Amino acid sequence: MKKKILIGLGVVVVIIAALGIFLPTQQHVEREIVINKPRSEVFTYLKSIRNQEAWSPWMKMDPNVKAEYKGEDSQIGSIQTWDGNNDIGKGEQEIKAITENERIDIELRFEKPMEGVSLAYFITEDAGEGQTKVKWGFDSEAKFPCNIMSFFMQGYMEGIFDKGLADLKAVLEKS
Repeated sequence: MKKKILIGLGVVVVIIAALGIFLPTQQHVEREIVINKPRSEVFTYLKSIRNQEAWSPWMKMDPNVKAEYKGEDSQIGSIQTWDGNNDIGKGEQEIKAITENERIDIELRFEKPMEGVSLAYFITEDAGEGQTKVKWGFDSEAKFPCNIMSFFMQGYMEGIFDKGLADLKAVLEKS
């Protein structure tokens, strides 16, 4: 009986290792939504990291999160640090580049529960009279064996981004 259990565990380990070898190490998530507000208004709102408190799904996962801000809001170099529960962990995000009314690039630096650096972005495009398409993207690298977890987290991340964009739309269209 012990031999069968050990063989079974060995097979599971081999399958997991094989998955890790063949799964990609790059993770890319991008979701989009159309907001019934002009592009310049949407873009100006998105540039403010402080505004994420009103719509970010991550901030809503911990109502007691400690967020602090450094630098001039809505500008390159603006930083938000956070320290929250196990759902959101600890880290910071910094605006690294802004192409006015088009794109905002953000570097995410995670400390807990795992250390890592990822890139996020917002892209705005005209979507018709008084409408704006917002794309929210995320790129990260996860080396073996973490790439196995990233592969299975893809759908979860897409759902989180969809929820965040829906909340962003609600906040902007209410104003």
